[in-house]
Amino acid sequence: MRDALEVQRKAYPPGHLELARTETALGEVLAARGQRQEGEALLREALAVRRRKCPAGDWRIGETASALGGALLQAGRDGEAGPLLQEGYATLRAALGESYPLTLEARRRLERAAAPPVRRAGR
Repeated sequence: MRDALEVQRKAYPPGHLELARTETALGEVLAARGQRQEGEALLREALAVRRRKCPAGDWRIGETASALGGALLQAGRDGEAGPLLQEGYATLRAALGESYPLTLEARRRLERAAAPPVRRAGR
């Protein structure tokens, strides 16, 4: 996936939505594999691009907000994670509906944030 991102960086200008899509996917993978700093940086960049380029309430903003919130939650940064998880879930629910797979994943992340720390998966 890193190779795909490098190819895209040569093909698209900085801040392009295609880059944000790949940054979101790669950021999630890296954070899940314990490469939290690199994953977080990619997710923050992708979220900034999506906030600039997409209309308010767009599902892509919700997807990346939820992914970044999940990465921060895994890192034990609950205070930073909570607002992003809430935003991500609310945005995805409004844009895609309650039963859409991205919405369901965002809801699971939000539920993990509300669980007592000893019960959280991924910590």
